[in-house]
Amino acid sequence: MLIVEVDGSQHAEERFEYDRKRTARLETEGFTVMRFWNGEVLARTDEVVEAIGTTIATSSAERAPHPKSKISTSPKGEVGHDGGSL
Repeated sequence: MLIVEVDGSQHAEERFEYDRKRTARLETEGFTVMRFWNGEVLARTDEVVEAIGTTIATSSAERAPHPKSKISTSPKGEVGHDGGSL
C-alpha cells in the first residue's frame, strides 16, 4: 500500500522528527511512504506523478505471484522520498 504525503513548510523543522517516526511506523506496517513538498507538486507535477507511478509499478511487480505460478519475484527494494528534491 502506498501513502503519498504532500508537506508544507511547517514540516521542514517543526514536524521533522514526528514525520520521521510516523513514516518508520507506517513502513513497519507494510506501507510505502512518499513525501513531497507542496512546491514540488505545484512546480514539477509531471515529475511527481512519474515518481508515484514508478513506485506503484515497482511495488506491483514485486508482489508475490499466485501460489501456482512458476514466476519468481525479486526481493522488495526500499522505495520512498525523504522530502528532498526529486
